[in-house]
Amino acid sequence: VYLAALLRQEVAWVDAHRLGEIAASYEQECLQVEAAVGKELGALFRNASTAVGATCLALAQGWKMTLALLACLPLLVLVMAATRRLRRDLGEAVRRTVALSGALCDQAVTSVRTVASLGA
Repeated sequence: VYLAALLRQEVAWVDAHRLGEIAASYEQECLQVEAAVGKELGALFRNASTAVGATCLALAQGWKMTLALLACLPLLVLVMAATRRLRRDLGEAVRRTVALSGALCDQAVTSVRTVASLGA
């Protein structure tokens, strides 16, 4: 899907973006999709089932203490949301940096080839 979207772009769009930047972005986004579908989805199911099971067990053992701990749950969710937002922002910064370094690497290799072809 991503490659098809790239191929549908106008020539002017491809000229405006560096080839190394496009390749580096493509690689990073593929790795992100692979990580999200692989480990992260499994971890989500594992953690959700653990939380539900632990809550049921805690309610069976001592419901007053469980309800007191469940009152802290909104604070925990807020902290987790803030952490997720921070990780997303940092990941985006890393993605941009990797794309830029890929573009610079592509330019350097192209320049070396040009110099080598001129016999210098």
